[in-house]
Amino acid sequence: MSTTGKRYIARTQDPTTRRILDHRTLRALRLAGRSSKLSAFALCLQLLKGPGSGLMALAIVLSPLHLVAQTGNVAGIVTTQNGEPLPWVHVQVKGSNAGAVTDHGGRFMLKEVPFGAQVLTTSMVGYATAVQEVVVAADLPDLRIMLQAQTIDLPAFAVQSSLTGGRENVDRIAGSAWFIGTREIQQNAYTDVSRMLRSVPGVNIQEEDGFGLRPNIGMRGAPPERSAKITIMEDGILTAPAPYADPAAYYFPTVGRMSGVEVVKGSSQIRSGPLTTGGSINFISTPIPDQRAGLVSLWGGSYGTRNVHAHAGINEGGIGALVETFQSASDGFKELDAPGTTGFNKSDVLAKLQWRSPAKARVQQAVAVKAVMTNELSNETYLGISLDDLGATPFRRYAGSAKDRMDVQHDLLTAKYAITLPRGPQFAITAYRTNTYRNWYKLDQVVDTTGAKVGIAALLEDPSSNPYAFGVLQGATSNANALQVKANNRNYQSSGLQLSADHTISREHATHRFEFGARLHNDFMDRYQWTDGYRMSNGQMLQTSAGVPGTESNRISSAQALAMHLAYDLQYGKFGLHPGIRREQIDMTLQNYGTQDPGRNGTALSTTTNTVEVWIPGIAADYLLTKDLLVFAGMHRGSSPPGPNPETRPEASVNSEIGLRWSKAGINVQAIGFHNDYQELLGSDMAAAGGTGSGDMFNGGAALVRGLELFAALDLLNARSQRWGLPVSVAYTFTDARFSSTFQSNFSGWGNVLQGNAIPFIAQHQVNARVGVEHARGGVSLGITHVGDMPTEAGSNALEMSRRIPAFTVVDASAHYRWTDKAEVFATAQNLLDQVYLVSLVPAGARPGMPRTLQAGLRFRF
Repeated sequence: MSTTGKRYIARTQDPTTRRILDHRTLRALRLAGRSSKLSAFALCLQLLKGPGSGLMALAIVLSPLHLVAQTGNVAGIVTTQNGEPLPWVHVQVKGSNAGAVTDHGGRFMLKEVPFGAQVLTTSMVGYATAVQEVVVAADLPDLRIMLQAQTIDLPAFAVQSSLTGGRENVDRIAGSAWFIGTREIQQNAYTDVSRMLRSVPGVNIQEEDGFGLRPNIGMRGAPPERSAKITIMEDGILTAPAPYADPAAYYFPTVGRMSGVEVVKGSSQIRSGPLTTGGSINFISTPIPDQRAGLVSLWGGSYGTRNVHAHAGINEGGIGALVETFQSASDGFKELDAPGTTGFNKSDVLAKLQWRSPAKARVQQAVAVKAVMTNELSNETYLGISLDDLGATPFRRYAGSAKDRMDVQHDLLTAKYAITLPRGPQFAITAYRTNTYRNWYKLDQVVDTTGAKVGIAALLEDPSSNPYAFGVLQGATSNANALQVKANNRNYQSSGLQLSADHTISREHATHRFEFGARLHNDFMDRYQWTDGYRMSNGQMLQTSAGVPGTESNRISSAQALAMHLAYDLQYGKFGLHPGIRREQIDMTLQNYGTQDPGRNGTALSTTTNTVEVWIPGIAADYLLTKDLLVFAGMHRGSSPPGPNPETRPEASVNSEIGLRWSKAGINVQAIGFHNDYQELLGSDMAAAGGTGSGDMFNGGAALVRGLELFAALDLLNARSQRWGLPVSVAYTFTDARFSSTFQSNFSGWGNVLQGNAIPFIAQHQVNARVGVEHARGGVSLGITHVGDMPTEAGSNALEMSRRIPAFTVVDASAHYRWTDKAEVFATAQNLLDQVYLVSLVPAGARPGMPRTLQAGLRFRF
């Protein structure tokens, strides 16, 4: 309503006239606002229907004609910087409720926007908000709005915080690289990183608990046990509890709170390290928004599973802040013979604070602080079930695991400073520290009638050989201390200083980029363990003895490392060259106080040290054959730290890859062949892999891993519809991983190895296919995962079914519907067909995959 109209109402004293003006007149004026073609005469006819009509008609006729508000539509398309349409983007007229969400083709339309200057804000999680002024008129052409990916909090920290530079840059990398963004994480409501990474070619996954609490991830033939052969980071910072001293990842970042996940393999690993054989995973936390924004997600379903994800942020005057939490819990899908649950409760809390200098400042500077606290209490166990019970009662848990419980507390603190000099060089430095406490209190051994202790892995491998001990596991009454429950108590600490510098020089025909990085790192792992005794009484575990802390395992492993890398990127027309080199100098120490000195007085202290220096060169090249086709090749040295034993040599391999990427008209194809030639394969004696749990590293001789990674994606309706989409994708991985030498290993998972034996826990064939239907308001998606059979140990015995995991196929589904531009409902189904399948025979016995799990929820953005 115009200012003139408001003044007229204010000056009218007649009560009857004011009442009608307050209701009938406003109704007429709103009607006029919906059609700029209504005349003043039509308004008079509307008003003449009531008392006081003469005065009202005169007032309307004498009022300026601009009382009839003129409006128009604002339409356009939102794309990435590369020109790819962006669906689910929120476009709003600033200061009003007029808003819209882009459809599958990135198009939007705002209706009845008042003529004149208006400000549009275009926003989407994972992208910087775009603000632009438009002059709305009858002949306004369609707008084209381009959003800049916001992978990290500040561009100044890009080199340290991101491996790929985000979705828009990942296809330019001369090697295998993958980026999973916010949209995919939220639409599929991922809380299990294993399930999410099934769509990434070249990734090997061994499931364990069904919820992804302890992921086992390998890449390109690197064994997946406890993800000990890959580099794990959050925002570019090492996040494993002790990545040098004890790289087994008993803590893993919570994928549900992340805004992106990067996976790189090949020569680009030399920029991160220290593990360069398999690959690297970098989890990107939710960035601080560039305006007031937030999110609340609530979902849950089968087996009492419930999840909460919420964050809120603000950014004004160069100062930004974000608080976030992710809470996840479940009652568990396994059925314990004794009273109790098999579920878990896990919570994450994050806080960020940052400052950056004004955009006009000659020297750009930024400071950022981040803190993360994680707590987990899960009723998880190493104890599986027999193969016979897997067929009859697959989700059973024996009474002997009733006391098993994992307690994890983890905190991360980082402080970053970055500076960009006037002519372009960028420098960033990060100080970081993590503290991790974990105590996995779990059944370790059963004492038989002769007094001999039988490990649970050996017992479940052949239950008939010791019926008494197996009966005790299942709840049969026993003698005192028949059940030996170990407190696997460990403390970890990791800290360091990380420096990066990069500079780009652009010339007429070529671009040169130089990158230098250095990391000064310290970490340790402190084992201080004990064993309690229990007896079984009518299916109930009763404690009969208490162990003394430090009498089971009593040692400290530590490492100090200085790592540096230098990389150079040359882009000369269509040709790119990317050489680099990394140096790792690692000093490792093991202080073993022994089980007879729990007070650590040093009476039986034994100390071993190992110092290694490793040079890790790498080079990659790419060539743009056409504007749509990129070919590339790379080679680098793979390496892993050997542990404190001076007789153990670092893992060494020569890794090479060759591939291509083709993208055109909504079709994306990627094909990569890889060849990893190990001169020294490195193994670890982990209970999680069926070993004794000592954690000792050992050399495993030569091995050869060859394979093929294929990916294809297209939208079948790309050229036929702007409102509907029919995306289809297929990812396939072939891996042939074999020992190249014959040797005898003391590790039970390998045993007597013959040349040509398959490396355990690696499937030759993996397929992930997806098909979906997408619309401006929502979509549905169906995913199929097939994993071929795999051995659980090397040697001829691996041919036996008791030492193999059969192939399995699982179907998942998801759906979402957005009823407003800020609210949506969604649902997921895991193992939709409710298949019963075996996922592992370690640590001890058979373990089933998760049964059908249905969840639904709500998500609100503000």
